[in-house]
Order: sequence, then C-alpha cells, then structure tokens
Amino acid sequence: MTPKDYQVYVDALDQNLMQMKLDADIVFIHDPQPAALVKKRREQKNHWIWRCHIDLSWPDPHVCDFLKPYKNGMICASFLLPIWRNLSRIVTQV
Repeated sequence: MTPKDYQVYVDALDQNLMQMKLDADIVFIHDPQPAALVKKRREQKNHWIWRCHIDLSWPDPHVCDFLKPYKNGMICASFLLPIWRNLSRIVTQV
C-alpha cells in the first residue's frame, strides 16, 4: 500500500463518521476496513469489539502498524480461528 492508499482509507472513514450514528452500547466491527470508526468511541464512551474472520497467518506488518492506533479503542477481539488470536499484532485480547 502507498501513503495515498492509507490517506484514502482515513478520508473515507472520516466521511462515514460524519454520517453514521454509532451510539449503541456495543458496536461490532467486522473487519479491518471500518476499524477507524472506533475514533467515534471517544465521544460515545461505548464498547467496541473487533470480529476478525480474515486470515492473519501472513499479516502485512505495515498494515498492522497502520491499524495499531485504532486497536486501542477496541475492548476486545473475536477471532474465527484460535491460532489467529496468537498471530494478531492488531488487537490485544482482553
């Protein structure tokens, strides 16, 4: 991915943040694509969970590093396969 790709991602998520209502008690994020939506949690003070069903056997370290700031807003993660839990550099399990 290029720096422009990352910026397109951030810009698209920021546009979505302005339009989406994310005030539920619990918000499930179902993939890394909408992970940046967790920025809204600071305002809402609700609970965010990341549901990971993608294969983390060969994660791209640059993408993982890019997503790290968003992992801090998630309270936990759920992985399709237990082995992926051990491979994840994106979300810390609680």
